[in-house]
Amino acid sequence: MSLFLLNQASEIVFNGDSGDTSARGPSQRYGIEWTNKYRPYSWVTLDGDLAVTHARFIGFDATQADVFASLAGYPEAQIGNAPGKYIPNAPAIVASAGLTLGEKTGWFGGLRWRYLGTTPLTEDNAFRSPPVSIVNGRGGYRFENGWTIRLDALNMLNAKTNAITYAYGSLIKTDNLFNLCFPVQMAPAALCQNGVMDHILHPIEPLAVRLTVSATF
Repeated sequence: MSLFLLNQASEIVFNGDSGDTSARGPSQRYGIEWTNKYRPYSWVTLDGDLAVTHARFIGFDATQADVFASLAGYPEAQIGNAPGKYIPNAPAIVASAGLTLGEKTGWFGGLRWRYLGTTPLTEDNAFRSPPVSIVNGRGGYRFENGWTIRLDALNMLNAKTNAITYAYGSLIKTDNLFNLCFPVQMAPAALCQNGVMDHILHPIEPLAVRLTVSATF
């Protein structure tokens, strides 16, 4: 078990417009990590990990405050753009647990669960990601001559969630503000550039089964 405190002079966050990262203001993180591993028999291993973190920006973000002020008069565009202390995509809880069965040869199997708690997606915490809870399974046989047959079940409970979630501004034709910016711009430039904050996500893949045959020489 360990306790940690991390002060950073600059926090790196994802920039959806350019698809890369950018430096933001200073931040502080503190929390606890708990790692466990138990092997009651040579062919049974249990493990579990838990991390709980409090992550926040430090100080006042003048740049974000200016963006928020530039959108005055358009409340639907201000949602998610208010200055705040939350660090986008910084999870408060991360956990995993597993059961592994088998020796170096013969039958083997296992289960693996991983969990990523809900995370803030914007500094003002107006947008949050859903929690992610996935269970994977594995079973197979290892032959003494080096051959292995393995069957993996990925997302075996067929969880409906997102593999990754972001929130950043965009304008699509169904947005009320779209007609103010296209085809003729009638709204302030800052509004058309910033758009309307919304979830940008990649759904988790559904249940999949994979058969692998491999050999070690």
